Amino acid sequence: MDLESLEAVSRDPASRAVCLRLADMSRRGRLHPFLAEIERTDELDDETKARIAELAADDSFLRSVETYILATRALH
Repeated sequence: MDLESLEAVSRDPASRAVCLRLADMSRRGRLHPFLAEIERTDELDDETKARIAELAADDSFLRSVETYILATRALH
């Protein structure tokens, strides 16, 4: 993950919120129930479901984004 990507996620409110929520659930071991709920819902299209699952599967990405957002929060 490059710095520009981290910055893009941190500046987009929706992306930031999703990534921080996924990171929190990952840390707490609560991702699997959430992903099962996402898979069952009719409120999201298949592409969105797949993207959320892809993000959730990349723990390194989630930790990097969370660390970057928290570290730079005071600067924004």
